[in-house]
Amino acid sequence: MSASLRLTANAHAAAPRRASTVTVRAAAAPVTATKLNTKRSEQIFKEAQDLLPGGVNSPVRAFKSVGGQPIVFDHVKGAYCWDADENKYIDYVGSWGPAIVGHANDEVNEALKAQIEKGTSFGAPCALENVLAKMVIERVPSVEMVRFVNSGTEACLSVVRLMRAYTGREKLIKFTGCYHGHADQFLVQAGSGVLTLGLSDSPGVPATTAAATLTAKYNDLESVKALFEANKGEIAGLILEPVVGNSGFIPPTKEFLQGLRDLCTQEGAVLVFDEVMTGFRIAKGCAQEHFGVTPDLTTMGKVIGGGLPVGAYGGKREIMQMVAPSGPMYQAGTLSGNPLAMVAGIKTLEILARPGAYEHLDKVTSRLIKGILDAGKEAGHAMCGSSISGMFGFFFCEGPVSSFEDAKDADTVKFGKFHRGMLEHGVYLAPSQFEAGFTSLAHTEADIDATIEAARSVLKSLERGSTGKRYERYLQIASRLRVSEHTGRPHAARVQASSALPHLAREFLAAASSPMPGLAVGAAVNTLVYAAGIRVLLSGLTWEGVASSWMLGTLAYSAFGPGAYLIVCVYFLVGSLVTKVKLKQKQQEGIAEARSGRRSVGSVLGSGAAGIVCAVAALCLGDPFPWRMGFAASFASKLADTTSSEIGKAYGRTTYLITTLQRVPRGTEGAVSLEGTAAGAAAAAGLGGIAYALGQADIYGVAAITAAAFLANLFESWLGATVQGRLAWLSNDIVNVVQIVVAAALAMTFVV
Repeated sequence: MSASLRLTANAHAAAPRRASTVTVRAAAAPVTATKLNTKRSEQIFKEAQDLLPGGVNSPVRAFKSVGGQPIVFDHVKGAYCWDADENKYIDYVGSWGPAIVGHANDEVNEALKAQIEKGTSFGAPCALENVLAKMVIERVPSVEMVRFVNSGTEACLSVVRLMRAYTGREKLIKFTGCYHGHADQFLVQAGSGVLTLGLSDSPGVPATTAAATLTAKYNDLESVKALFEANKGEIAGLILEPVVGNSGFIPPTKEFLQGLRDLCTQEGAVLVFDEVMTGFRIAKGCAQEHFGVTPDLTTMGKVIGGGLPVGAYGGKREIMQMVAPSGPMYQAGTLSGNPLAMVAGIKTLEILARPGAYEHLDKVTSRLIKGILDAGKEAGHAMCGSSISGMFGFFFCEGPVSSFEDAKDADTVKFGKFHRGMLEHGVYLAPSQFEAGFTSLAHTEADIDATIEAARSVLKSLERGSTGKRYERYLQIASRLRVSEHTGRPHAARVQASSALPHLAREFLAAASSPMPGLAVGAAVNTLVYAAGIRVLLSGLTWEGVASSWMLGTLAYSAFGPGAYLIVCVYFLVGSLVTKVKLKQKQQEGIAEARSGRRSVGSVLGSGAAGIVCAVAALCLGDPFPWRMGFAASFASKLADTTSSEIGKAYGRTTYLITTLQRVPRGTEGAVSLEGTAAGAAAAAGLGGIAYALGQADIYGVAAITAAAFLANLFESWLGATVQGRLAWLSNDIVNVVQIVVAAALAMTFVV
C-alpha cells in the first residue's frame, strides 16, 4: 500500500457539492507540501475589499498576522472544510468554537430542518427556550436563571450592566489580553482581534468609559489585590476568561481562580466567568465545574447555539431577578431566544451528554498537542503549549506562558510561516498565534496522525532559532496610514495618520528591531548611522567606498535586520584594524595593502557582493532563510581571508604555498602560514559566534558559517597559487567575489 493515502470525499455523505481530494497520511508516512491553488479565494477576497471593511466581517479572518490571502470557505462537514477552490483541510478552528460535534452534524441539521418548517423567528416566547434553559441550569454550577441573547459580546455587555446595577458601583476589573467582545468597556488592553491587529486600545472608546475599566495581570493574584486596595468600595465586579483563549491558550492555576473567588466575596464584588469559549467545551459543566470554582455570573455562547448566532448570561437568582421585566436593569433583543438557535443548542448539548463525548475530546486533543510539541522539539524549535478537553494552543517560545505578557514573547513570524505550511499540507489552524484551537467529536485518530505528521514536516523546514515577532507591526502601521485605492478618501487617511502620529516613534523602533524591516526602514536607519559616523568611516573607506558600503548596509538592514547590520559593522571594523597590524613593517617589506588600508568601491563590492545578492534575494522572495546563512558566511569568509593574510604577513614565521607546501616569501599570492590560518579560522568562528549572539543563526548555523568560511578561504588561497597569476583580468577583487560566493553557497547547502 502507498505510504501516502489519498482519501476522496464522498460527494453525497461528506459534502453537498463536489469535493476535491486531500492527502491524509499514515502516521509514519513522509509528508510533502502541495502548492495551493487559491485563485477563486483571491478573486472573492479582492471583490470583498470594495464591499466590506478590510474584506471581512471579523478582523482575524483577514490573515493579517500570518500573511497572505485569507482562505474563502465554500462548505464544511464533520472535521473538514473546503475552500472556494475545492482544497480540503482538517479544521481546527471549528467556526471559532461552536462546531464541537462537527460541522453540519446530521442530527443537528435534521432538527433545524424540522424547525424551519415551523418558523425561523417568533418574537414571542416558545417552549424551546425553556428546554435549553433547563439544560444549562442543570449543568452549570453557578446558573440558577438564564437569559438568552444573540452573541457573546451582547452577553458580556449585559452582564457588566447587571453587576453595576446589583452593586451600585461602576468600576470593572478585567485582565490584560482577555477578550470579552467589542463593547467599549472591554476594548482596553484586549485580546483576540484587537491583539492580532496590534492595537492597545480601540479608537472611538470614550476616555470616561475606559477609565472605569481597570486591568490586572492574568494568573497574578497580587495585581488584583492591589486594584481592590486602591479602589476600596468602588469595584462592581471582575470578569475573566477562566481559560484564556484570546491571547492564545493560557490555562489558569487553581489557586488563582480560587483566590479571585475569595477576593470578590471579601470585597462584595461580583465574579463573572466569561465562558463563551470554554462553556460546555472543556467540561459538561463548563470551566467552573472543571476547576471547582463557582462564579456569581456566567456568560456563554458558541456551543449553546450549535453553530447559530447565540449568547447567554446567567447566575444567582437574586442577581438575575434584577433583569427586566423582573427588575429595573433593562436588556432586550428582537431575535433573542429564536427557535433555530434554541433547537441547535438543544441537540448539541444532547450529543455532548452521551457517554464518552468529553473523553474523546480529551484523548484526541491531548494527542494532538503532544504530537505538535514533540515535532517542534525534534526540529529544534522553542515551543510550549497545552490543552484541556477540546481546546488547545501552543506558542513559539520557551514558555511557560501564563499571561498575555508572556505570550507577547512568542515568535509570531515563525507562527505565520508554520500556518502557511500547514495550509499547504491540508490543515487549517487559526490564523493567529493569539487564538486557541479546537477539536470536535468528528475528529478521528487518523486526522490527528495526519496533522502531527504535517506539523513534523513543516517544522523541519522552518528556520531554527528566533525569527522575530515584530515584523508585522511595521506592515500594520503602514497599512493604517495608507490611502485606500478603493475608497479614494485622502481626508480619512489624514485623520487616521494624525491619530497614529503619537505611536509612530515606537512603531518605527519596533519595525527597526524586526528581523526583516524592509527598504524604507533600512535606508532610514543606515543613513542616520552614516551621518553620525562619517568621520570614522572615512578613516577606513574612500568616498566611493562609503557610498558602496552605504548600499550594502542598507540592503543588509532591510533584509535581515539589525543583527546582520552589526555583522557587517564588525567585519569592516575588525578587517580595517587587522590591516593596520604592523603596518609600517608591511609597508617597508612592500606587502602592505594599498591606500594605507582604506577600502575603495572595488574592495567593498569584492567583500559584499555575495551579501548583496543574498539580501536582494531575501527581500524579493520574502523568506530570509537560508539567505541569512549565506550572508553571514560570505562575511565570515572574507574576514577569515583578511585576518589570515594580515596576521600571516605580520607574524607568520614560515609561509608555504598552499598547492606544494613549499616555503615562499610572505605576501606571495596563495601563501599560507600556521599563524595566519589559525587567526583566520578564529575570525570565522568569531563572526559565527556573533551571528549566534545576535539571533542570526542557531548552533547548527554557526557550524555551517564557520566551516563554509574556512573552506572558502582555503579555496581563495588555492586560486591565488594556481590561476590568478596566469590571468591578467583575475584581480584580487574578482577572486574575493569568487571566494565569498563559494562561502555563501556552501553555507546555504549545509543548512538546507
